[in-house]
Amino acid sequence: MEQKEKNYVRAERSMSEISLLQDMSREEIMQKCLDLNSAFKKANSEIETYRELLKKIVAEYEQLKAKNPRIDETEYNKCWSWVNKIVFVLKKIKRPLLSSEIIAFITPYEPVLQYSRHKAQAFSANLNKAVKYGRVVAYKLGGSRGYYYILPDWLDNEGRISKEYEDKIFFK
Repeated sequence: MEQKEKNYVRAERSMSEISLLQDMSREEIMQKCLDLNSAFKKANSEIETYRELLKKIVAEYEQLKAKNPRIDETEYNKCWSWVNKIVFVLKKIKRPLLSSEIIAFITPYEPVLQYSRHKAQAFSANLNKAVKYGRVVAYKLGGSRGYYYILPDWLDNEGRISKEYEDKIFFK
């Protein structure tokens, strides 16, 4: 739609609203103003609620960011196999990770992932290889979607994750 047509539609809408107001009594106009004012106040309170929620989320994000150590580029070797890279991240972070978290840690150092449109798809074959070779264990936590990836030495004799590492899971 061209700008002239948009302006014409807007002008016509304004004229119809004006004619509706002219047909209304003073009490009806006052009631409409009060209704609009209360709707405006309600919308403002909702906006304020969302602002507070956003502040909480940002604060929580900052706490999580502080808990997660960055990988030093001198420690990370791009020549390692993908399986070794995954094991390195788990050893460095020292807590069970979802595949998306592992991807987030590796992405800044891997151009293959940085420029990939579907990072999870590009990465999942390597993660499955690490599980197949026994270097990493896919641990299903009841009630959660997906798997947490852990190192085999983090399991107890019965095949359950040790209490120390279970307490480090962020998204239960």
